[in-house]
Amino acid sequence: MSSKRLYAAAHAPLAPPTTPVADLLCHERSILSSSSDSDYPSASKRENCPPLLGTHSHPPSPQSVASSVRSVASRSLYQLTQLAMQLVTTVKDQLKSTRDNADLREQRMFNDIAEREHRLLADAAECDRRTRDEYSNREHALMKDAASVRDALLAHDQHAREIEAERERRLLDDVQQRERDLRRDMYDLAAQRSRASFRGRIKMLKSQYRPVYCRAGAA
Repeated sequence: MSSKRLYAAAHAPLAPPTTPVADLLCHERSILSSSSDSDYPSASKRENCPPLLGTHSHPPSPQSVASSVRSVASRSLYQLTQLAMQLVTTVKDQLKSTRDNADLREQRMFNDIAEREHRLLADAAECDRRTRDEYSNREHALMKDAASVRDALLAHDQHAREIEAERERRLLDDVQQRERDLRRDMYDLAAQRSRASFRGRIKMLKSQYRPVYCRAGAA
């Protein structure tokens, strides 16, 4: 009875492991169960199977059970070793994938930061350029307005000087015309005075010489 319990315990299925790769362990467990069932049938199957010719149905000996247990244990140990190696390889792959994903995320984050900094620098440069352009345009407009005002002031000053010069010329012409008129009037007055004086002298001479003429005619 104890040999049957030991045999059943040796061929009992393994408990499912609590690892990330439970599917692999379940698959391995199914393989172990199928191999054990195929190698050593259960008691119900052994009871239902007819005994072979020339043999007697008797329970296995403890030596055969121990040998079977050692064989199953060695095979299970080998399979568990292979499974552990697969688990190690899977964990290494997962760790490598995790590191690669972390590196990729870090690289993307650095690229995003660099792109954001480049965009900020480009925006700052564009804003600075626009500010300089606006300042230059404003300065150019102010200089143009100042030049226009200066030209207007110069034109107004030139026009004022021309008006003043024209007024002075007209005043000078008026003065010269008045001077000419005054000289002409003075000349006419002097001529009239000289003619009057000349006529007076002639009359006086006529009056002085008239008796002489009269005497000469009487003689």
